[in-house]
Amino acid sequence: LSSAFVGPMDGLGFLNKTRVMASCRDDGLVLKPDRPIATSDACFYDDDLAPENCYVYNAYSDLSPRRRVHYVYLDRTTTLTLDMLHHPANLTYLVYNWYTADLALLLGRVRLAPGYENHSYAVVSPFLDGWAFIGEPAKYTTASTKRFSGPFHADDRSISFAVSAAPNETVQACAVHRRTLALRCADLHFPDRHATLPLRIDASRDL
Repeated sequence: LSSAFVGPMDGLGFLNKTRVMASCRDDGLVLKPDRPIATSDACFYDDDLAPENCYVYNAYSDLSPRRRVHYVYLDRTTTLTLDMLHHPANLTYLVYNWYTADLALLLGRVRLAPGYENHSYAVVSPFLDGWAFIGEPAKYTTASTKRFSGPFHADDRSISFAVSAAPNETVQACAVHRRTLALRCADLHFPDRHATLPLRIDASRDL
């Protein structure tokens, strides 16, 4: 259902609400990627990965023609490489470790600290106009187009975009400026109705 890296499987009465809600808005709308989860092509042509033992999966959200945010799940390996993304562009990419919030430029290889279940999950976003958009860190699909939409306006001082949410929902969105390589975030509280509102993240605003 989520088209991504998570799906509720526990029995009735045993679901973890916090984990389930990380896949959707407060009204239950599932925050899906634009491309459902698939095995990475790297499993079939990377000499370091044997296809029968390769557990590397990817998906992505297309926020604009060039602003494609990738999601990569890794099991049995903690090394992320560019070829694990689905058709990466000739751009500089930022890696956000979903579990630890660590940031790194994707230059060659990036080692990802695993999460509590010993697998790794990364959001990989291109720098465009000085900004790499991460989206909503509290959700598995952080930059779902069910939540965020353009046009994206970015300059050296800020990045702005549109956010959709359920009534009375609060959304925190984050991005990284190339100059500082620090996570910058902004919160937006919605009124008692479904709405799409503008949000701006300033380069000088810390988490």
